[in-house]
Amino acid sequence: MIPILMEDWVTVRGNSVTVVQDVSKWLNTGPYQDIFFSVDVREVSGGTTFYLDTAPARDEPLFQPMVGAAGFTPTVGLNFKAFRAADASIGVPVSHWTRWRVSFGSLLSDITFRILVQGNRFC
Repeated sequence: MIPILMEDWVTVRGNSVTVVQDVSKWLNTGPYQDIFFSVDVREVSGGTTFYLDTAPARDEPLFQPMVGAAGFTPTVGLNFKAFRAADASIGVPVSHWTRWRVSFGSLLSDITFRILVQGNRFC
């Protein structure tokens, strides 16, 4: 497995807003057949929903959440997500580009996290 730092420690704040990872940091996951994401959360408050989105191209309308339409509510500690390119049971399989997205509820909320990725390249 090849280790990748998808996002170093970052704190994101907001209320009634969605924050998307900077386009320069989107991860090219096309070369991997299996991929494992660990989202290390050190602090989270309020109504925060975390998404890992994927798309075949860098066009905003093509991005779909891999973990379902509801994303997941992060907790403090490690939040593990594993995906296989051919695994249809996860809803949306890993595509060429992957990014994170955070949605905040109506209260001022924040999250501090980093994302570590491990992937197996296609032979």
